[in-house]
Amino acid sequence: MKWYILFIFLWVSVDLLAQTKRTLTIRVKNESGQPVKNSTVVSEEGESKNAEKDGSGEVILYNQPPVIREYIVKAFDYESKTIQVDLKISNRIIDLVLRKATYNSFEGVDVGTRTKGKDNSSLPVPVDVITQEQLQASSYTELSQILNYQLMYFNSNRQVIADGTDHVDPVSLRGLGPDQVLVLINGKRRHTSSLININNTFGRGSVSTDLNVIPLHSIKRIEILRDGASSQYGSDAIAGVINIVLYDEKNDNDGSDWIWKVTGQGGTFLTNANLNFQNNDKESIVDGQAGVLNLGISKDFGNRNFLNIALMFSSRNPTNRSGMDTRPLLYSSEPTKLANETDASFLQRFSLLQKEDSARAIANGLDRKNTRVGIAEMRIASMMVNGNIGIGDIHNIYYSIQSSQKWGNATGFYRLPRQTSQNNSAVFANGFLPEINSRILDVSANAGIKGNLSSTLTYDISQTYGYNKFNFLIENSTNASIINDNQRSFDAGGLSFKQYTTNLDFSWDVFNKDMSGLQISAGSEYRFEEYGIQSGEEKSWSRQFPDNPLYQGNKNSGVQGFPGFKNTLSRNRNNWAIYVDGEFAFSKDKKTLLQGAFRRENYSDFGTNNSYKLALRHLLIKQDNKLLNLRGSFSTGFRAPSLQQNWFNNESTQNIGGELSRVLTINYDKSSIYSGIINGFGLNDLKPEIAQNYTFGIVGSIDNLTFSADGYWTVVNNRIIFSGVFPTSQPDVKRIVNDATINSIQFFTNAVNTNNTGLDMSVRFNPNWGQFIKIGFMSLANLNRTIVGNNIQASDVINKNSDLKSLLFSNQEKVRIESFVPRSKIMAGFELKVLGRGEEEKLRFNWQTIRFGEVAYGEIEASRESNQVFTPKFISDVSISYSFDKYIKLVVGANNIFDIYPDKQYINSKNNAKNFRDYTGALDNTSNGRIIYSRSATQFGANGRFIFIKFNCVFN
Repeated sequence: MKWYILFIFLWVSVDLLAQTKRTLTIRVKNESGQPVKNSTVVSEEGESKNAEKDGSGEVILYNQPPVIREYIVKAFDYESKTIQVDLKISNRIIDLVLRKATYNSFEGVDVGTRTKGKDNSSLPVPVDVITQEQLQASSYTELSQILNYQLMYFNSNRQVIADGTDHVDPVSLRGLGPDQVLVLINGKRRHTSSLININNTFGRGSVSTDLNVIPLHSIKRIEILRDGASSQYGSDAIAGVINIVLYDEKNDNDGSDWIWKVTGQGGTFLTNANLNFQNNDKESIVDGQAGVLNLGISKDFGNRNFLNIALMFSSRNPTNRSGMDTRPLLYSSEPTKLANETDASFLQRFSLLQKEDSARAIANGLDRKNTRVGIAEMRIASMMVNGNIGIGDIHNIYYSIQSSQKWGNATGFYRLPRQTSQNNSAVFANGFLPEINSRILDVSANAGIKGNLSSTLTYDISQTYGYNKFNFLIENSTNASIINDNQRSFDAGGLSFKQYTTNLDFSWDVFNKDMSGLQISAGSEYRFEEYGIQSGEEKSWSRQFPDNPLYQGNKNSGVQGFPGFKNTLSRNRNNWAIYVDGEFAFSKDKKTLLQGAFRRENYSDFGTNNSYKLALRHLLIKQDNKLLNLRGSFSTGFRAPSLQQNWFNNESTQNIGGELSRVLTINYDKSSIYSGIINGFGLNDLKPEIAQNYTFGIVGSIDNLTFSADGYWTVVNNRIIFSGVFPTSQPDVKRIVNDATINSIQFFTNAVNTNNTGLDMSVRFNPNWGQFIKIGFMSLANLNRTIVGNNIQASDVINKNSDLKSLLFSNQEKVRIESFVPRSKIMAGFELKVLGRGEEEKLRFNWQTIRFGEVAYGEIEASRESNQVFTPKFISDVSISYSFDKYIKLVVGANNIFDIYPDKQYINSKNNAKNFRDYTGALDNTSNGRIIYSRSATQFGANGRFIFIKFNCVFN
């Protein structure tokens, strides 16, 4: 490898000495002969240059090589055009006319194809593009939320009371898992979070990528490939690929962007009918305020030398949508009826106890609205730097550096004074609300060199590094097993994930003739991953202090809310990959395109995997004002078990059946003290998930109308799940565990096969209403269904016991996969622009309404009455902006303008603070009335209306 790299650099050096530089001037005009002021020219290397700012429409490219080469000329609202220019003899000046665009496409996408200059409307697979203009026009402040409201097949909702998942939002494509979508930055693999989701939420047992730490002003566009792509990009790309493309040029929209939001809860803004503990007075609530500052600085030094710096500072306050605690008594447990006591006497005694208990609560400030059920408080500071250094005429050194720090604050469930096993009354006489604070460091860096080895052969060598560290700090809590200890803040330890990726890629334009063209790409990738667990301080996890493993008291060990990590662990693996893919365009005008890909990967922990793909596109029509493209593909894919799934282990507090329970997660470490449990259950090492993807679609355009429809079917075998909880009260579990200090366990295993089918549709209409008014109508939809197969894969030990098998994959886990995200999302909207005399935007009005389909919550037992379906809801967003000039813009509006909330959770009549006969909170999923809206099955969250104001200023 070292000799080969040296050879490349020698080639570069010789090539530099041989070149003579040229200047190319392209004068771009429209069909009326007017200059196209916003035109851009893209070279063969993918470098772009904007038109001069004098309004002439001229694009001047200096230092061009004296060869015959191709350029793409494009401009917003115009059809792109590829031209071939001979620069062998002298400088050139070319006059070029661009036509107004007649269908909606984007030139030069980087995913779904390795051929430069392809537009997404003519690919054999569906690729969507979100532009910087769309990102800036959005009223949402976080990238995951922006995509959630612009892409109907994308789902991301903030989780509540879910430990670390409150701080990192899981994302998914087409209803598949968060770890079945691959995220790229400039085409290079992005590292995942170190956090694995273990609580009762969507994506339980999976690892996601944190999109919200990417500064918005660093993004040029986002490309979303809606197709299996493991054969092209490797593990995780079962559902598709999200590629974030960074700025590679100076952009006139760079500047500062500031946005502030506030939400009100209830039927009308700032007012609702929340019940205070003392009375039923209405209260005014303002929460969830969010302030975001985005800064972008760009400098073009010429000769393909540029530097972009983007900064993001955001601050989000928490929301609270909790209900009243329904337990009749807060300081003591419910009394039992005495043997000789009459019903009337018992009820009178109970009522008197409640009055005394309530008076004590009021005197001590203990509110029945004691738990915070809402999005976490979050502070983010993030930076992205990316740039390019041109070497001669045809080689480039590129780089990017990203760093972010997140500070989060979420809560667990309130520990009442009556919960003596979880509370130290000497420290918290009136109970306490544990706070789970996060400190999340995220760092990445990428550097590489790319260029031409000849007129038809290009290369790209790069090194990428990613690191994520998640620390837990627990405050306002206690370790109840430690007597007479006043400590309230605990370092609970943390998680880390590190990834190194080396890529070597070549692309060869074999031949490019009138009737056909062949493009072949090949390369290799080496990836090293390391996962770690850092133990917390001893008091955060111990049974008494110092730790006494034989402690048999009636107090729970470890800090309440989130027990600290007891062990320190470090595990790693590596894998090698080689790939080849190609595209062959043939038939008249190259209307038919065949794409194929093959990839082989070898992992150090589970072995090899082969993936392949075939895709076909045929352009039935491609004329100036008409387009009709049939496309389809078949591919195999895989997802390697994450290191987090293989090696995570800890003790956690989970809400199971309405009750808080301590759960031990065991990993596959055969040398650990829990290896006997692994053997006792007959568990084998995790295997990769294997997938087959089928897609078929059509995309078309007639004049100003564009449409597309893509059906898909994805089969995933050996899908990894996080098992249900196995309580040691079950005799066989008790025998296997054989440890009196453990009351329940869970683990990861390959257990199910799933079928995912669906349909993506879009219709866009942009009528021509004149020179100064632009209007667009759009309708987007995703219909999706995931079904879990009936054949549950389990070990022989589990298969022999029907109780164990039902616990391995219960109705709750089945519903989580099938129904925790909406089975449909349908959006309709329109946009109106009023332009000034120079065709610059002056006024913009946006409206969109999304119908979020039904979701469902499932209990462990399918027969329980608290299994519930939540009906579809319509959410509308509106915004209006005014541009004072091309440098200053003001935007105001509202998200969820009609203040819509999901259906409330079912609550059993026995779950009532006035029920003195047979009170219980275990018959529904409201956690004693405190969780009004489901925290597990979420359509769009339960935060209500947000009013916002946004200010954008560009400095030149």
